[in-house]
Amino acid sequence: MKIKQDWHIHTEYSCDSACLNMDDLIVEAESLGIEEFGVTDHLHTIVNRPDMINSRKHYDAIIAKNPALKEKFHFGIEISCVSEWELDLIHKGEHQDAVYGLRNGGPANAKPALDLECVKDLGIAFVNAGVHWPLYCEIEKDALINDYHRQYMFLAQHKDVDILAHYLWWHTRQDIDNPFANFGNIPASMKQELAFALKENNCAFELNICAIILAGLSEKFVSDYLEYACGLQSMGVKLAIGGDCHSKHYTDIDYARASKILEAAGIDFEKNIFRFSK
Repeated sequence: MKIKQDWHIHTEYSCDSACLNMDDLIVEAESLGIEEFGVTDHLHTIVNRPDMINSRKHYDAIIAKNPALKEKFHFGIEISCVSEWELDLIHKGEHQDAVYGLRNGGPANAKPALDLECVKDLGIAFVNAGVHWPLYCEIEKDALINDYHRQYMFLAQHKDVDILAHYLWWHTRQDIDNPFANFGNIPASMKQELAFALKENNCAFELNICAIILAGLSEKFVSDYLEYACGLQSMGVKLAIGGDCHSKHYTDIDYARASKILEAAGIDFEKNIFRFSK
């Protein structure tokens, strides 16, 4: 079996190091046998809206040249969980240089939020949503685990979220070891609660290739992550393949190796796999 879908792809319009040209993506995805895929450039807050506009313009230009592509190439976003506190400030016109939102200074237990209203006019076909940072909690293992779970539950239950991105991905920081390095650190009750929320709300769980499966994490973590994914799949939760490409070339990702790892772990490439249905 081989990977045929990809619902997490960044282009040069993402605000980070991503640098893939969208025209090159079309050619290289075909060369890899990817049959259905979507571009998902980063949206944190309204500050990123100009990037989303440019991404949409490029997508529209591609579809205008080849209308048949619309059946398999879709325009989505990867949105970050932020807080109502920071959105309130940013939408008032403050911190317009905050490309990644406001990562410090917010109130403890700030209410999670998504800045989807700022792009509702851009024809977003699907939403891939992820937790990228703590919401002003103490930088300590248990506090971080609780905060991330709170955010994951918010995303899994959000009516506009189609895919929960890179579960337990942790951005390397100098001030703390990875609190999620051991999948067993997450209480079983939290993982079960999230599983039921995904199922109840028809939110797909992402199998992230670059940030998890091929990221050089411990073999034990990847094994536990995929075991959890298999359990979700057996419950009827959809799994979404997400390459999470940030490279100049889409072909830099070893999809063949990732396919073998997923298949060996027991992932069914046909049953309950996320496909475009809107």
